[in-house]
Amino acid sequence: MGNVWCFKYVSGNSVEALAQALGCVVVLKSSTTHISNGVETIQDDSGSVVLATGGSGDVLSGIIAGLLSQFGVHCVEHLLQAAVLGVRVHALSGELFASEFGNSGMLATDLLDRIPKAISTLKKVSVTR
Repeated sequence: MGNVWCFKYVSGNSVEALAQALGCVVVLKSSTTHISNGVETIQDDSGSVVLATGGSGDVLSGIIAGLLSQFGVHCVEHLLQAAVLGVRVHALSGELFASEFGNSGMLATDLLDRIPKAISTLKKVSVTR
């Protein structure tokens, strides 16, 4: 049987410890999202309360997997980058929904229509920097 990890309160340090113990990238969603590869921990405060809905984490996992697949056989070298970008795309998709419909009533599938616009917006921001 595998290890079971349970945290009542998880800080940036314990996210880093969990990533080190499991040898993976950990994304902990909360009002502040913590992303860690065990060496580096990044916090992201973006997003909206609409993301606190069933299935939203599955959408986030799919976004991260889709980003990783674009790196092909070298995807392992880009795990942290894909997680950070995936969290940002996910958050912006939620913000786009909230700007249209307010902070309630979102289904996880509502994020899907907003992912392309979120990516496009982030590309524009990246080019202007």
